[in-house]
Amino acid sequence: MVKYQSVNGDLVAVAKNFEVFIYETNTLSRINHYQFTDVVSHLEWSPDGIYILVGIAKRAQAFVKSVSDKDWQCKIDEGLAGMINCFWAPTSRHIVTVAEFNLRMTVWSMVDKSVQYINNPKHSGNSEGSKGYCFSPNKLIMALIEKNEESKDLVSLYDLS
Repeated sequence: MVKYQSVNGDLVAVAKNFEVFIYETNTLSRINHYQFTDVVSHLEWSPDGIYILVGIAKRAQAFVKSVSDKDWQCKIDEGLAGMINCFWAPTSRHIVTVAEFNLRMTVWSMVDKSVQYINNPKHSGNSEGSKGYCFSPNKLIMALIEKNEESKDLVSLYDLS
């Protein structure tokens, strides 16, 4: 079971097997319930608290659900690349996924539906801290350590605006 409280503390999300429940913390009344095709492996509120990110690593999929609009959703499918982790960029409108074996990171935009593929990231891939990447103070630039074709490490900057 995964539990996660919203940014402002008004809501709590609970993942149990194939389901995610959203509760109001003051009354403990259930306001949303979602079912998925496999076990939920990741659950995270967007930095602005409007969306919730649900990762299903076994199927290499991530879903974004809106707290205010029950019918709105975004589906991300990494396909054959697999997915070991997904997390929010600080913009609250971009999701970053990490493919199996850390072969690539992908930045998905919910604003214009664009996708940026980043090959050979030097990132730990897990959710234990942000090793190998960081975001600028204005939250619009991501710095990432990568390995280029000559097997040399370099720092690349990605625009998330």
